Amino acid sequence: ESIGRTDEEEEKDWWGDYTTATARVHLVLKDEIVIGNEAFRGSMNLWKVTATHASEVGDGAFRECVNLNEAILPSANRVGYGSSFGEGAFEVCYALRHITLHPNVNIAEHSL
Repeated sequence: ESIGRTDEEEEKDWWGDYTTATARVHLVLKDEIVIGNEAFRGSMNLWKVTATHASEVGDGAFRECVNLNEAILPSANRVGYGSSFGEGAFEVCYALRHITLHPNVNIAEHSL
């Protein structure tokens, strides 16, 4: 199962699933999942994400989530659709203070 855009889909002006949320959001994903490209891009009220079984995080998955403070992704050993952390995955996340990732993950340029 996946959330967001895959590499094969046409690029377009696309914004994440929580861009219109009006309350502070703590997103908890308990199932095995792939967080696709730009899945939560621009979700202004997303402040914490816990995805303990997310195996992949795509490019720009949390880009421009300016209030995201914490991301817990301990199983994400493949971030981006190559062998590295998705490019720009947490770009422009000014409030990000804590992040938990798989110990063997590679991080691409401009991801944090």
